[in-house]
Amino acid sequence: MRHVHWLEDDRDILYFDESSCNLWQKKLKVWRPVDAPLPCYLQPQQGGNVTMLGAVSTKSDKAFVTIAAKTAREHVIEFLGRYLPEHEGAVLVMDNHKAHRSKELRDLCEDYKVTVAFLPSNSSQLNPVERLWSLVKGQWAKLLLDSRITPSQV
Repeated sequence: MRHVHWLEDDRDILYFDESSCNLWQKKLKVWRPVDAPLPCYLQPQQGGNVTMLGAVSTKSDKAFVTIAAKTAREHVIEFLGRYLPEHEGAVLVMDNHKAHRSKELRDLCEDYKVTVAFLPSNSSQLNPVERLWSLVKGQWAKLLLDSRITPSQV
């Protein structure tokens, strides 16, 4: 087995992942003073699910994000096909999702001399892009809990 010392050879490390959420995500629990009303307008079943695919790089302060209907092989290939050309020779770090293990993705990575590193199972805390999803979902939840927002405005 060959060990790659990514930090020592100054290669760009790309962290890729996806996250899904409902377009009308509801928080079932929120903190509030006892007996205080919760001023918000929520209706059930206001939207379907959406998947965000994203990547962050150790050599850039920008995130690259797109929206897809679901996590599918073709969406992962399309996303990384637009992202990898700018990061030739990088290390791509991602989880073990089935869509990440396709022959098409291996070929795409090979075309751009990208080394793939899979994270161990149940180790999402090792992927910095998870922080991006936390921020995005947090902002989305705040928007939906704002009493001035109605479903027609989302």
